[in-house]
Amino acid sequence: MRRPGSRTLAYAGIVAVVLVLFFLPAIGGSGQFLYRDSGRLHAPVKQWIATELAQGTLPQWNPRVGLGMPVVAGSVDAVLHPFTLLLAGLPFDAAFKAWVLLSYALAALGGFAWARALGRSEPAAAATAVACSLAGHLVSSSDNLTYLTTLSAVPLLFATVTRAAAKFTPGSIAALGLASYLCAAGGDPQAWGTAVALMPAYLLLVATRSGEKGWSWQRGVRALAGPAVAAVGAAPIVLPVLAWLGQTSRAGALEPFDRMRWNLPVARVAELVLPNLFRVPTGSLQSDAYLALSGTEIPWVLSVYAGAAVVAIAILGAASDRRAAWLVAGAVLLLWLATGPNGGLLPLLSQAPVVRGIRYWEKVAIWPAFLLASAMAFGIDRLQEPPVPRGFLFGTAAAAALALASAVLLAGSRGALLHAGMVLGALAASLAFLAPKSRVRFLAPVLLLLVAGDLAVANFGVYLLSDPVVVRPPSEFARYLAAQPGLQRVVTIFGSTGQAEPGLRPFEAEWRWSARMLEPDFGVPGRVANWDVYTGLAPARMKELGRRMPLQDQGRRLGLFGVAWSPVAESPAVAAGVLGLPLDVAAHDPAVPAWLLRLPHRPRAYLASEVVEVSAAGALDFVLGADPAGPVSVVESPPPAGHRPPEGGARIVVDEPDRVELTVNVGAPGPALLVLNDLDAPGWTATLDGAPASIQTVNYLARGVWVPAGSHQIGFGYRTPGLAAGWLVFTMGVVTLAAWQGVRKRSRGLAGSRSS
Repeated sequence: MRRPGSRTLAYAGIVAVVLVLFFLPAIGGSGQFLYRDSGRLHAPVKQWIATELAQGTLPQWNPRVGLGMPVVAGSVDAVLHPFTLLLAGLPFDAAFKAWVLLSYALAALGGFAWARALGRSEPAAAATAVACSLAGHLVSSSDNLTYLTTLSAVPLLFATVTRAAAKFTPGSIAALGLASYLCAAGGDPQAWGTAVALMPAYLLLVATRSGEKGWSWQRGVRALAGPAVAAVGAAPIVLPVLAWLGQTSRAGALEPFDRMRWNLPVARVAELVLPNLFRVPTGSLQSDAYLALSGTEIPWVLSVYAGAAVVAIAILGAASDRRAAWLVAGAVLLLWLATGPNGGLLPLLSQAPVVRGIRYWEKVAIWPAFLLASAMAFGIDRLQEPPVPRGFLFGTAAAAALALASAVLLAGSRGALLHAGMVLGALAASLAFLAPKSRVRFLAPVLLLLVAGDLAVANFGVYLLSDPVVVRPPSEFARYLAAQPGLQRVVTIFGSTGQAEPGLRPFEAEWRWSARMLEPDFGVPGRVANWDVYTGLAPARMKELGRRMPLQDQGRRLGLFGVAWSPVAESPAVAAGVLGLPLDVAAHDPAVPAWLLRLPHRPRAYLASEVVEVSAAGALDFVLGADPAGPVSVVESPPPAGHRPPEGGARIVVDEPDRVELTVNVGAPGPALLVLNDLDAPGWTATLDGAPASIQTVNYLARGVWVPAGSHQIGFGYRTPGLAAGWLVFTMGVVTLAAWQGVRKRSRGLAGSRSS
């Protein structure tokens, strides 16, 4: 006799085997997920975070990006996600790889739970798990941990909100809140926000209770309660992001370039059922063919293939169940949204509140895959109830024949058509052979294997593995700067040459070059910061300065902020001529070859000789024409009376991510302005000999403190704005649920005592 749950465990085991086989090259080898942003951003930054964790600290501020950037409020580093514990407990390469692989396991778990929450059978749930975790968009997201970690929690989020809609209890509400936290903590609050925005429609149309028909006020309450619970669960992540958002370039209007970039080309919609129609050359970071198609050098993801079998069975599900029909309709609508301006949405998107600020509509292309996967579960259960609809059988066979015939007649997309034709042909043959009642019990496992084989074959080449050495090569510049005291800042003025290297794919050669040249963010594991900020939530003032400052001026002007070095691949004489600077070579890396130029610069901490009050616009103008060797600094508030050019100096004695302490000696009768060339941002506070001190914005970006005559101790400390409030909201939610559960237990106890 079969034990309860044994069928669930059996199908969960099948899903696990599918994932292990699909990712076996990663599991069994030393290759690492380093393509695109996973290599150039996440690997080096997470290596730095792992080092901080090993020292017993969880950083809230990263001083090694630009002039400093918030870690928690910047969101992309996902330091509050549970997977961050992997960095503390495992060797880095093992932890980084486990982070990626566990994300796919989480997507599979969520897909299984989602289908079961919708009342679907175990084999249907297993197929949904495979379709969610091996969808082309998600497999492609191994190249960007931020999106992968966030999106992998979406199926679980919808599983828990479905459970909560069916049974509104403290346990189901707690599960929803935790799933929401897990999704938001992945690093892409925009994707989390999309999920929450879709919840009301989903709760009204799909997650209905058994026997519930038509509109009811209870359903309306659930449609509002679901997003509210999700917001409470995600508050520790979302509130800091909202507090920082107003300081970033995202707070302003979209530039035309951003409005037109990263939108799904209409022609690529066919790739939902025809795999790899527009595949970028393996390992490349650009494609001329894709540029001609979309105006973007490379697609947002390498594959958007959702599965020919998944789509076909989802259509049957839509024909047999109203909830599946709504899921398919939502997939179509969101696929249209993913096209952005390419699909004629520009007038609508540029006027609608909130959404008009969204960049990169192509990100939405994951949703059709998820919704079709859940709709497919309804179709699989319908096929287990004979007879198999003849129309569906004949339609599938006709689509297979059309695809195979087209593959013979057409040359351009032969592989994609052949793949889709073979999958649909196998689906039709399975239905025809297993349709009789005596064999129908075998149909669901066969469909599961067909879905798994379809997605595995089509998307196997979408994730790329590389030797970790490509992002950590020996660097003469890193060695030289490591020998210098304190934090060193570089600016990459002359971009990467992308030199080819034997045995390396194009992106690997570029990563090796970029790591040697300390481009962002390859210097983060060492004590090197690059002026450029490679993140969507970059400070608005730095973005504006970069927009206004010509590239050749950066070498002459950025020394104002302590930017002291510039790696160049041009000959030193040519580079110095372009920059208009005297030749000063500090180091040479013959392996590249390249040179490290020393730039005229101010110290990271100093006493300003001459202080002038200006407006914010005047401060920007000052920086655009500043002389790093000059005596002037500008502030945006009146200097105190009695200020005189000071004597003395400042010295950094504690330099930690969230804390900087200095000793300052002012040898003048009046107060002096201490300048610390770190970003002035909300969350930083200052103390003067232990008492609170006011922070001044200096030279448009940096922070400073007025210090009276004499010797003093100055401290700067950082706490993420909104984080404490977020945890307070989260804790209040936990306390409320605990109290509710206590009342329920007491009520049940009283009812039991009365009945006895």
